[in-house]
Amino acid sequence: MNNKCITIEELELPKDYFIREVNGHSIYFRPYTHDFDLSLNTKIYHYMKLSTLLDMLFYKIMHVSNREKFTDLREKKGLNKIVEELSSFSPVPSYNDMIRLRKAEKDKSRALSVCVSCWTLDRRYNDKIDESFLMWKAYSEDNIVCRIGTTIGQLINSIKTTPSDIIISNVDYKGKIEMNKYEDLIFRKSIFYEDEQEVRMVVLSNSKGGVDIKVDNKTLLNEILISPFIPPVFAYFILSELKVWCKKYNSIQIGYSKVMEYIETNKNFKRTNESYL
Repeated sequence: MNNKCITIEELELPKDYFIREVNGHSIYFRPYTHDFDLSLNTKIYHYMKLSTLLDMLFYKIMHVSNREKFTDLREKKGLNKIVEELSSFSPVPSYNDMIRLRKAEKDKSRALSVCVSCWTLDRRYNDKIDESFLMWKAYSEDNIVCRIGTTIGQLINSIKTTPSDIIISNVDYKGKIEMNKYEDLIFRKSIFYEDEQEVRMVVLSNSKGGVDIKVDNKTLLNEILISPFIPPVFAYFILSELKVWCKKYNSIQIGYSKVMEYIETNKNFKRTNESYL
């Protein structure tokens, strides 16, 4: 069954963006804008539920959700608005007008049906600050959240299987979306979301339930941080258990977020050097 929604050929990616091939599919990396000096060594981070991390560690699977499932309504409405503007014809639209509108509707649908994993650069004005309170807050609705850290190159090299071609690129928040460019429909968002500093891993599959990609955790994971919204004693318990889960991954740094926003359920508990794993 062919689950491709958009092909590499339609995206017109230069050959020098090709990085590697995995079980018959290609992985591409291309900086979408030049605002950031992106490379394979660029550090990126992914916020996720702790249960999702445990699934990744145990099953060695990274789940990539279908874009249609995303809650960023502004992103979807932005594309809808562009299509609506195209439909503002004269009282009697021409045949070419109708063809253009149908193509725009089809292109929008295809661009929204890809599977996307959202990562963030999480860097402000220097490499010493790599956390964002707003990103922690956005993902910490249920509080049991963590963040994994890696590089773009490690993410690409960690992928062992994929059902479709993959493109990794940063998101542009300042340009105007052009309906005749698939890369605009996939890698451009409203400036409202600029603080996300998003880097997208896009799997060109239209599987409604998302796709599961097998990964090598040892290659992928550099660090794991625990949400600053988890009470200290509970966070210490989680870190202790993660040390057991990650015992065979000696290179992974596991620790607390440097942001201090937890609820003080135990005021006598202090984070000390002994608390870090």
